Amino acid sequence: MLFFGYLSPYKSPDILLKAFPKILKEMPNTLLVFAGSGVMKEDLERLSVKLGVGNNVKFSGFVGKEQRPLYYKAADVFCLPSTMSTESFGIVNLEAMACGVPIVASKIGGIPDIVKDGENGL
Repeated sequence: MLFFGYLSPYKSPDILLKAFPKILKEMPNTLLVFAGSGVMKEDLERLSVKLGVGNNVKFSGFVGKEQRPLYYKAADVFCLPSTMSTESFGIVNLEAMACGVPIVASKIGGIPDIVKDGENGL
């Protein structure tokens, strides 16, 4: 499971992390990778430990454009839990689609214009 982006409140990576224990109950070998840096990194690291999922969560830090396809292709699903209504369609969604990775994303901003439920994501 992959999150790509700036670790900031407007991208809502904490929502994904808080949902992750439920995912682990169903699929205990799941790994959640946060690829990116940002102001929430340390808080997210602490939260992963508090939630008891720290061993299944990795923080890769910033990933350059050349390396991004490797991350997408290694992922079974890409998640963009952004809650900002001003979110455009998300370049990361396009990158995930280009690599053939299904997307789970918020239905806000321009995201529903490119992420189609049941076609390329949820």
